[in-house]
Amino acid sequence: MLTVTYQEFSAVEPGEYAKLERFIECSGVNIRLTYSEKDHLLVVEMPSAMHEAPMAAIQSTFIQFLCALPFPKKAINTNVLTNVKLKASIPDLRISLQNVADCRFSVIAAGLGETAFSQSLKSLYRKLRRAVEVNPSVLLVIVAVIDETHRYHTPCAGSPAWKTLLCEPTMRSQEVFLAGAGTEPPALNRPVVIEGHMWCSVKMVRFKAWVRLGDVQVDDYAINIDTDDPNEVAEGKTFYPTNNMDAVLTMIEKGANAIRERLIVLCQEIQPQLDVRPLQDPTITFHLDLDEVHTKLVGAMGETAYNRYEEWYTKTPRPRGTKCNAEPASSNTSSSRKKRSRIVGVAKRK
Repeated sequence: MLTVTYQEFSAVEPGEYAKLERFIECSGVNIRLTYSEKDHLLVVEMPSAMHEAPMAAIQSTFIQFLCALPFPKKAINTNVLTNVKLKASIPDLRISLQNVADCRFSVIAAGLGETAFSQSLKSLYRKLRRAVEVNPSVLLVIVAVIDETHRYHTPCAGSPAWKTLLCEPTMRSQEVFLAGAGTEPPALNRPVVIEGHMWCSVKMVRFKAWVRLGDVQVDDYAINIDTDDPNEVAEGKTFYPTNNMDAVLTMIEKGANAIRERLIVLCQEIQPQLDVRPLQDPTITFHLDLDEVHTKLVGAMGETAYNRYEEWYTKTPRPRGTKCNAEPASSNTSSSRKKRSRIVGVAKRK
């Protein structure tokens, strides 16, 4: 059975969305909502480790970059946050600047990041267009698209994985489950296959970045998500150990410097006499390490594989009248084997 990690709902009224939003907030459910009041369209997303991995690497790099800039940190709050609401949407990454010396000044959204993993690109781009339309201050948008080798589905009834794993009386721990993938080191080009079933795979990771040109201080126009101007947008793909990411990395660095320029303008607005030359120090650079991106993706593959197994094991009814063809992997001790044999015997008598 194919699994769905996002869903679109049309004809959703603002009042209905408000009720759902309050319910999600009160229940603490890990669901991400994006609502377009103009189109009455609601997008519901279920984040996963794979979904979060690319932006986690970009987040840590931006935090290091902004921390290295010598701006007045008592007067200006810079944040690089994940999953924080921004005008009826919750982007995967938000880079913001805020004048905390004056409560009249609101948060300036300077950068946005989104990841598509098992998600419609049409839906993603519609979300981006709406996000920059209502936040023209955004200077940089980064998108990561993770393509799976095969679209994930749960084990088919009667398959070796279904028979083996569902016959185990308890769910495997993450360590024991992932040990079933073999002894070779995890890698992007090595799918997570356990008991003959592919739990997670990566075919390609594509990145795209847009930068808003012109005066960073003027918010009269927004980034054009549909542009193909090489001065404003770049894309590339990476699949370790090969990649063609030079253009997109240059564009992201260009956007990071635009955010630096907006920060300098904000500093001058707050403290007109401030010497901003240290902020312009060319030795303070933004550098996204692709090795860190790869490492986070590889780690997320194992975590996503286990989360999929956990959800499937918990929600799938145990097989009846089916001979279990393998012992559980959680223990090799004789006492455990005897105990499981008794359990299987009881199941057979039933």
